[in-house]
Amino acid sequence: MSAAGGHLVWERDGALWAVPGGLVEGLERGAGGLRVRVVGGVVVADRVLALTPDLAVRPAPLALSRLWPQPVAGIAVFERRPVVVVDPTRPPHALVETLEVEHGDDGGEGPGGR
Repeated sequence: MSAAGGHLVWERDGALWAVPGGLVEGLERGAGGLRVRVVGGVVVADRVLALTPDLAVRPAPLALSRLWPQPVAGIAVFERRPVVVVDPTRPPHALVETLEVEHGDDGGEGPGGR
């Protein structure tokens, strides 16, 4: 699905997120919502809002790093709502799909495990 330009904007748990469209490798439906495959892994989305060519990304303020310790590529506004633009090579842990949890595989360490 690689889109040459713009940004893919999606919603997850009420917040808006975006990545450069050229670094999106695919979209697919999953048990926990949509899966957005980016160069750094798979992130989950409740819904994809747009592939927008004109998202004005600005550097993230220092205060954001105090609230959100994960790497941030910038911030923007989409349809009057704030957007966190993530680095798709290092997506935030809160958005990364964990296949072990989704498929119920706890590696044998959970109840009844080793």
